[in-house]
Amino acid sequence: MDEANIRIKRFRELLSPDNIDKLGEDGVKEILTSLWAVTDSLRHRSPRRVKKIVQASQVKGSKDKLFQIFLDANGNDINKIRMNIKELIHGNRPLAERYDNFRTNVDGGGSTTITGILTFYYPSRYCLWNEWVRKAADLLNLSRELYSNKQQIDGKEYEHVMDVLKQIKDILEKEGLGSSYLDVTLFMYFLSGKDDAYRKERDVKVKGDRKHDDIIEMLLQIGNTLGFDVQREVQIAKGSRVDVVWSARIGNLGSIKYLFEVQVGGSIDSLLLNLQKAMYDRTAQRLVVVADMETLEKVREEAEPLSSDFKKRLVYLDVNDVIHAKEMLENAMQRLSKLLIE
Repeated sequence: MDEANIRIKRFRELLSPDNIDKLGEDGVKEILTSLWAVTDSLRHRSPRRVKKIVQASQVKGSKDKLFQIFLDANGNDINKIRMNIKELIHGNRPLAERYDNFRTNVDGGGSTTITGILTFYYPSRYCLWNEWVRKAADLLNLSRELYSNKQQIDGKEYEHVMDVLKQIKDILEKEGLGSSYLDVTLFMYFLSGKDDAYRKERDVKVKGDRKHDDIIEMLLQIGNTLGFDVQREVQIAKGSRVDVVWSARIGNLGSIKYLFEVQVGGSIDSLLLNLQKAMYDRTAQRLVVVADMETLEKVREEAEPLSSDFKKRLVYLDVNDVIHAKEMLENAMQRLSKLLIE
């Protein structure tokens, strides 16, 4: 989050009411190239431009080239870009209108760019909508509410996204895990599994002595830290008992549950039968199998002939990810505690 805070400070400096009218090409370039996913915001434009942009994005040190493509698409009109950024941030019209105005008038001004500008200027007021949010939406069973099947959204849809993410923000704030929409983004980043580089760097290996109970304990700790109500060894339906349950009530979306079964040895047939019975609990959003990668592949193969409804609700979670998540959250809580004490 340190990098994000530096970016917020810089955005608020460059785009303040006193400075935005002086924003030149260098300032516009700094803003756009610092956003987390510039190319994603350009995908809704013409196929020819998209092809050029994708090719540019694959070249190391290609930010200058990307920005030049962006300028070319907008007739090198820095004044037009600046005025639309000013209207987006400081305009008096409703948010949906300002959002759609920018998207219409600035070629390459897609959802990731627009929400990035808004969020890094007003992190307590606006939220990012990007690949992380879309991927995490599937896990949270919020695909419809967060438009995870779309690459671009309009202003009205963005307002709806903010309403949904505000409920997640409120939960994180209640649990002392953050108070801005950037904290929500970090949470979505974790859920989306985008932190592969860190995981590879750590190269966490699952040891043979990782016991069933140890993994269950980690899942309970992670769920509790994330603000869920957690339970161990819960009977979900007749003949079905699962290792861990995370449950929460999210505003008018109602109660949701995530059911976890840890597979360390044992019968895969029995595992799948148990989860098939558990899925009759209507509040169960996902049925999560936790195991090493080799076992997960076997479970996936055994589940292939089963109903599509059941397979849609199955999630496969590598034990490495559980270990990594526990470490990440412990580090985050330690840093937060240190900041509060200081």
